[in-house]
Amino acid sequence: MEHQHHNDNQQTGTVYTCHMHPEIVQYKPAQMQIRSMHQKMDLLLEEPINSLFDTQEKQFTLFKEINLKLDKDKRGNVRKM
Repeated sequence: MEHQHHNDNQQTGTVYTCHMHPEIVQYKPAQMQIRSMHQKMDLLLEEPINSLFDTQEKQFTLFKEINLKLDKDKRGNVRKM
């Protein structure tokens, strides 16, 4: 395995080592660029997703309030408009 790894390094260039718990993972430069791009995309998506979750939570609260009012109307209360 060690011999194969050495041959891979000679064919593809430098290998960088990232120390990640609990194991050491090795990345080639192109793999590091792809990983970095994915991390940036995740960060860009994080804000809109959190905003969506906040909006959905507000909508859910409003739907519950509307449902409570409709239930009261079904029991004979007069609906105010």
